[in-house]
Amino acid sequence: MSDENTPLTPPEEDEQPPKRPEYTKKQRILALLGAIAMIALTLMYAYSIATGDLFFR
Repeated sequence: MSDENTPLTPPEEDEQPPKRPEYTKKQRILALLGAIAMIALTLMYAYSIATGDLFFR
């Protein structure tokens, strides 16, 4: 029972961790704008719930 948590295959000496994908500047900017838009929508929704005016009359 002492080998219960040992890996099934021994780690290799030359094994490298997987590389992270490279993103272009355009992709990074689009992700930033999308995150800002989602935060704005969330704040707008929370404000409309707090004031009782869910749909702008």
